[in-house]
Amino acid sequence: MPSAVVAFMPRTRPVMPATQMREPEAGDPVTVGKTILASLTQTSAGLSGQLKTARAKMETAYEAAVKEYTKANKDERADAAEKALAEFRKGDVFPKGGVQVADRDRLYWETPSGYFLKGPGKDWFEKWDAGRQPPNLFQEVVRTPDYIELRHYLVPVTYRLYNDRATIKDERLSAEFKPTYVGGGWRAPRK
Repeated sequence: MPSAVVAFMPRTRPVMPATQMREPEAGDPVTVGKTILASLTQTSAGLSGQLKTARAKMETAYEAAVKEYTKANKDERADAAEKALAEFRKGDVFPKGGVQVADRDRLYWETPSGYFLKGPGKDWFEKWDAGRQPPNLFQEVVRTPDYIELRHYLVPVTYRLYNDRATIKDERLSAEFKPTYVGGGWRAPRK
C-alpha cells in the first residue's frame, strides 16, 4: 500500500540548464527528504532517532500539501494526500529488522530538469519541470547492480534509473522501456 500519493500529470520534459533550475519550496516533501538524507549518519542509534524526526517532518509536509491543494481547489489531490498521510501514519516508526543503510550511493538521481530522491521505506519522490510541478511519488520495486526500478503509485508508469541514463515505460502507450533522460545520474544529495 502506498505511503504517499501525488497526482501524475502527462508532460513533456524540456531540457534546461542547471543554472535555470529552481529549488523546491520549503515544506515540499522532497525538500524535507533531501534535508533528512543530507543529515543522516551511518550509526544505527543515530539513524533511529533521525528516523523518528524524519517521520514527523514527513507528516508535516503531507499536512501542508493537503492544505495547499485544498486552498487551490484541487480536491482530488487533497483527498489523495490525506489518504497518503493516513497510510503513512499506519507505518511502523522502525522498519522490520532495524534501521539499515544500504546502497548509500544510490539515493539521489539527478535529471537535466529535476531529480529523483529516495524517501522513507521504498518511497521515491520525483521533482520535475525544474521544480515548478508537484512531486510524483514512486515505489521502488526492483534494485539491481545496474539499475533501480520505480513504479508510480497512481498510474502505470515505471522508470529504470541507470548510472548514466533513465528509461520509462508508460503502459498506457507502450509495454517497452524507452529512453527518457540522457545525461542524468547518481549524485550526492545537495544540501
